[in-house]
Amino acid sequence: MDGYLPQSEFPVKAVAFGLGCLLAASVMGGSLIWGFQRWSAVVTTPGAIGEPARGRRGRRGFLVEISVVAVVAVVFAADLLYQLAFADLPHYVQRAPDYLITAAYVVASAGILMGAIRRWANRSRGAYLIPLLVIVGTGITIVVIVQVF
Repeated sequence: MDGYLPQSEFPVKAVAFGLGCLLAASVMGGSLIWGFQRWSAVVTTPGAIGEPARGRRGRRGFLVEISVVAVVAVVFAADLLYQLAFADLPHYVQRAPDYLITAAYVVASAGILMGAIRRWANRSRGAYLIPLLVIVGTGITIVVIVQVF
């Protein structure tokens, strides 16, 4: 057992990975909660004044779409952090740019989803399409990470 996980060493990579994933989930969840609280009149309140014709099903569909895209973004960021932390790379390879790209991806995804929430609160039909930009951002992030490595 000591050869597999030496007791004399603190598992820095595992703790850093766990804290990074927790930070990514906190940023995403906190920004969405803040966005829903700030622009909640039409998004989450049933029977709001001037509620759009989309009604309850449209509101529920939008909430599900935002939730699914947020989970996909956090899972992708966690997988990216895992691949970066436990990659078998030479010691001279710098990992900081990749961590910076991952952090930028999480912040950009949260911003995109908050923009979608705001557009939904303003009764814009384009709000359904904005979360798909997170998928485009995921593809761009993959291309950038591959180019950096």
